[in-house]
Amino acid sequence: MRKKLFFLLSFIFCFLFALYLFRDAILFYAFQKLLAEKGISLKAQTLKVENGKIYFSGLSVRGKDFFLDAKEASFAFSLKERGLRVSLSNFSGGNFFAGEDKSSSLPVYLAKIYLDEGTWRIIGEKETFIRLKQAEIKGLGDFLRGFTTQKKLALNFPAQEKKQVSRERYNFEDLKEAISLALKVDFSKLPRWLKKEEIDTGLLQLKVATSFGPDHIAHFKGNAVIKNLGLGRYQNVFSGKTGFKGWWSPASYEFVLKGLGDFTPALRVSYKLSGNFQKEPYLTQIFAEITGSDAFFGEIASTFGAKAKGKIKASFSSEEPLKKADVQFSLNDFGFELSPDEIADGLSIKGKITLKFDKPLAFAGEVLLDNGEFYFAPWYYELKKPLALFFNANYQDKGLRFQEIKITGPLYAEINGLEVYPQLRLPEKSKVALKVEDFFKPLIVEAYGEEFPWLERLNLEGTLTLDQQKDTIKTDYTGNIVYQGHVFENVAINGAYSLSGKCNPFSLAWRKVKGQVIAAGPLFIQGKICPPSVFIAPFSLALLDGKISVGEGKGDLSTKSFVLNRVLLADIRPRLPAPYDFLKPEASGKFSKLFFKENRFLADGELEVKIARGKVVFHDIFFEPGVLPKYGGNLEIKGLDLAILSKTFGLGRITGRLKGEVNNLVMVGTLPERFELRLEDDPSWQGKRRISLKAVRQMAELGGGSASIFVPFVKNLRYERLGFSCKLKNDFFHLKGLFHKDGKEYLIKGPRLFGVDVINQNPGGIISFKEMIRRIENILGGQNEGVR
Repeated sequence: MRKKLFFLLSFIFCFLFALYLFRDAILFYAFQKLLAEKGISLKAQTLKVENGKIYFSGLSVRGKDFFLDAKEASFAFSLKERGLRVSLSNFSGGNFFAGEDKSSSLPVYLAKIYLDEGTWRIIGEKETFIRLKQAEIKGLGDFLRGFTTQKKLALNFPAQEKKQVSRERYNFEDLKEAISLALKVDFSKLPRWLKKEEIDTGLLQLKVATSFGPDHIAHFKGNAVIKNLGLGRYQNVFSGKTGFKGWWSPASYEFVLKGLGDFTPALRVSYKLSGNFQKEPYLTQIFAEITGSDAFFGEIASTFGAKAKGKIKASFSSEEPLKKADVQFSLNDFGFELSPDEIADGLSIKGKITLKFDKPLAFAGEVLLDNGEFYFAPWYYELKKPLALFFNANYQDKGLRFQEIKITGPLYAEINGLEVYPQLRLPEKSKVALKVEDFFKPLIVEAYGEEFPWLERLNLEGTLTLDQQKDTIKTDYTGNIVYQGHVFENVAINGAYSLSGKCNPFSLAWRKVKGQVIAAGPLFIQGKICPPSVFIAPFSLALLDGKISVGEGKGDLSTKSFVLNRVLLADIRPRLPAPYDFLKPEASGKFSKLFFKENRFLADGELEVKIARGKVVFHDIFFEPGVLPKYGGNLEIKGLDLAILSKTFGLGRITGRLKGEVNNLVMVGTLPERFELRLEDDPSWQGKRRISLKAVRQMAELGGGSASIFVPFVKNLRYERLGFSCKLKNDFFHLKGLFHKDGKEYLIKGPRLFGVDVINQNPGGIISFKEMIRRIENILGGQNEGVR
């Protein structure tokens, strides 16, 4: 008997010991059987039981309409929650919707789920892929059991009762939570392709609570918090919080969500979404409205090192969220400062854009700019007439392309086939038309008038049209040009420029030029542009009772150089104002070449001007445009009548003939910079040489104030020779008389009887340019009395 009792106790001990050793396997087997009764198969590589939890590695679960694989998992049964607490890590899974019935058996045995790093696929007619960072769902068992009951009840509701379901009852104060969801997403750890293209950093926290109300509607409320959402491309960081609420009907699958959020940069957003989970697309209506003020624009602009202000109000609405949407916006008192030289202010903008979510994404709209001021150095422009913009565009393969753009207002423009992103390209065709007078003064004269003062005296009136076809741009200007009282009538400029180097014709014409100084007949110049070369055909122009003729011309746009060949001037008679009209100049010239190179005009030839019964011949002429134009050359003076010159310039009266030369003359604006001058009476002239007392006084002033008159009561005195040389360099004058006797230097040398001498009191001396200007002003003003 004792022996049998020993064997029995030994058997029980061994059984219990074996049960302890294989408890995990036995518990796993029992768990498998329990799940198998629910139609679920469970497999695992390893498992262990600890503190009432079953831990798995290499878990694989398969059900009728779902599958799940997890690297690590744990299950624990909660009596309080009447269900399983499930934790999954590094998981992948999905569920199936079969046929028209998209329902799925609900795991009412689940009480709480904690998910860490995984993916979930919803597989039906279309597959939805969800990537989860972390998620925690609790209160799940009561909700699912309640949902199942409500769903069964809802299926028995008559159709008329479904329509009476209230959609605006949000009794959240009394809502008893049966399920809550907490979700965190770290955007810095998103998949590389998404992070690289759009998002740098950020954290999303989402909390939702929901339960069924007495109206058989599932009500929910929650909030979402976004922290430091960084969009690397724009260098902005967004943060904010939004609260939302809504309802969902298990009977009809309809849902509504409303919310309001505040974000930084300072922006308020209100939104409403509605839809149906049973039909695709699930969203049937979207509406959102945003408002922002100076703080919003200021924070956005500060990330770019700029400043901005304004008030914005915008809305987004869609009755067909996956097909079409409308965006409306208005900006008031908008302004920005990109730099001290790039400023806009007082802008009023409003617009409407329609989006079509096809492939490609298409959008069209209109934008109206009512008023505003712009300063982008050196240009300033005040918009006085509203500018309207209409466009039609699409976005495909990361490229933004405008099929059509129209602009009306201060100018008219049509642009077709313009690609602006990722690279700006020339449109397929475009056209711009504007009135030149509306833009010439604010954008040209005011911008460049200080640098080029002659622009202040220039005015353009007419129409400018630019017509672009692929790589060719055509220009057409018609109108009048006014410069210093001279009117160029019916000016017409037509031409085309091809970026591919193809040759295109051009022409320049006017009907006539009229003015006080210059009068010219009709002009017609034609040629062709073969980039970078420009060719001009021979042409002629009737000018001031004479004629200018040009053989041909050629230019190079790449080097900014140009040459005109065989330029002839004949019988050009300029109209000078009084008292200079008495000189009656007449110009003729012959140049083998006139060319422009390195911002400098040069003339290869000579210009002869007949004036005061003599002539002046110009050589080595040059001209350099600029704020103060620089020009000059060398001159020969031959046989000018001193009587005519002295009368014209108010120098008393002098008879005789004048000859001389000017070398290395350089003028800057209206003042000389340097020259070497020699003037004297022509000794070969056989006529009388007489000089008035006034002229003597003026010559004495020029030479320092010394004159010797032997017959003081005679008004017209004789002289034998007259002449001087002077040199201007580095702002100093070197003045010398040409005649010497007894150690004296004479500007005027007279005979012993009835003559006059003017002696240079500072021979070899130097005077400042300012002092010489003072002396000349005194001479022309007749103020000098110093004669002895």
